[in-house]
Amino acid sequence: MFKKLHLKLTFTNALILICFLFMFSYSIVGISSMALDRTSENSLRQRSLQLISLSKSLDSFELVVIDDRNSRVDGNILGNVMDIHHVIWNNNKKLSTLNIVDGELINVLFDKALNTFKNKDEQFKIIKANGLSYRMYSQYYELPSGRGGVIQIFQSREVDNYILNQLFVVIMIIGSVSIGILIFISSYLAKKSLEPVRLSYERQKEFIADASHELRTPLTIMRTNLDLLSMKENETIIENKKWFDNIYSETETMAKLVHNLLTLAQVDNNQVNTRSEIVDLSVLTQKTCDKLVLMASEKDISFKSIIADNVMVKGDVNRLEQLIVILIDNAIKYTTTGGEILVSLMTTPEKAYLSVKDNGVGISNEDREKIFERFYRVDKVRSREQGGVGLGLNIAKWIIADHKGTIEIKSKLGKGSEFIVGLNKKNR
Repeated sequence: MFKKLHLKLTFTNALILICFLFMFSYSIVGISSMALDRTSENSLRQRSLQLISLSKSLDSFELVVIDDRNSRVDGNILGNVMDIHHVIWNNNKKLSTLNIVDGELINVLFDKALNTFKNKDEQFKIIKANGLSYRMYSQYYELPSGRGGVIQIFQSREVDNYILNQLFVVIMIIGSVSIGILIFISSYLAKKSLEPVRLSYERQKEFIADASHELRTPLTIMRTNLDLLSMKENETIIENKKWFDNIYSETETMAKLVHNLLTLAQVDNNQVNTRSEIVDLSVLTQKTCDKLVLMASEKDISFKSIIADNVMVKGDVNRLEQLIVILIDNAIKYTTTGGEILVSLMTTPEKAYLSVKDNGVGISNEDREKIFERFYRVDKVRSREQGGVGLGLNIAKWIIADHKGTIEIKSKLGKGSEFIVGLNKKNR
């Protein structure tokens, strides 16, 4: 699925880049063409003004063409395509001055001259003769004697067309190479941008699979116990208390699992509403320890607490309590009978540090990097026996992040673990 999406993104990006290249190329060529037209038109107009000035000073439409060896148009060939050429039509619409001998070109010029005579104005035109293109400026003017004539200045566009064509080719070559490079970069970026989506999709699949598995296990146990009870319908409830206790225990496990799953689903969708208030972390920690000390004593675990007074933080009291419960409950699960747990709350001028330390099974370096992942358990058998589903530390990590806190793990395999949470203090 993601491979097809990657190819689709790359193809779409490549198509956009190619369209952009053509638009850019035509824009550059178009702007260059307009610049050449403007420059040439200015040159033609200046040449026209010079010749008109000379014609008026002589009071004649007939001008002497000086050294026109390289500026004559003979047939279809210009002696020098960069030269500017001219013709002058007198008041009788007859040629008075010319430096061309191309009959077809003269006919085309005559048609344009008639329009200029009629409108008595000036005009720029692109004309064609014998397969060649010319830029022409035609202007009506009057001599001191009152006679009106038309002067036409023109120049071949072949050089301009050649320059524009070469410019287009160069832009296309450079653009094609650039597109090849950009397609490669686009493919890389598309793959990189899809990676978080792919990982999220994989995690979602894994999450659903793990959740299904975790729900299946208590349901299977409950069904097995119910099957046993159905076979003992003549016995009293007291006699079957063991099986009822098993079912009740599994319903508690399922309720806890569903609650945690709902919490994580809300976290993923940014739908968790947390309150922000001043919390006495000292009181909250002591209160939570008092609730859980009985659970520790059932496993004959020594439970101690050292809690500094008046440690104030800003946050959601319910979430902070949930955090403390998760850390202590986790310590109880992975501490063997006769072990020790120490909960301490200490402060610095800026920070409050909550520590939960045990001398239980410990965590390996490999597991230490994964314990905050969903459904990950260091000892699956022990965790299952204690009712764990592998979501607690993931929720704890979210609570800490939501309170802009930090968490540090110190652990040695077989020696025990210490979880240290750092929270910003808040003065009263």
